[in-house]
Amino acid sequence: MDYLIIEKTNNLEDNDIGLFVINKKYRIMKYFYKDGFYILKDNEVLTLYKVRIIGKVIGVYRNTLE
Repeated sequence: MDYLIIEKTNNLEDNDIGLFVINKKYRIMKYFYKDGFYILKDNEVLTLYKVRIIGKVIGVYRNTLE
């Protein structure tokens, strides 16, 4: 089993991988912000969605004993 290590923050920089709540669902996606719009994963522009930034991925712990 793998574990993501998330740093709780409201501030992300371009190309960070963030943890977001979008329409009441958690999503981990690459982040861009341009001209007042969130642009996440595959250039999907999220303008009509309620987006909240939870944090950013700062590492991965991989359990190799399984």
